[in-house]
Amino acid sequence: MGDIQNDKAIHVARSYITCFRHADSVTTSSALAALKDATRSPETRITLLRTLWKQHELSLKEFEHLKEAVQ
Repeated sequence: MGDIQNDKAIHVARSYITCFRHADSVTTSSALAALKDATRSPETRITLLRTLWKQHELSLKEFEHLKEAVQ
């Protein structure tokens, strides 16, 4: 979980959320690949998304959908 504090991982996760919201499948796929590169495990990605959800940067519905996608 140490890489949760990694600014790059947080930035990449925010980019992924933005792409998802704009429903652009090409950039969303690229952003997901970048998120997977920036984090070590599905659990880390889910924890990162949960953190952003708790900070009100995405809705519960978005979190639930993205949680499945990042595994």
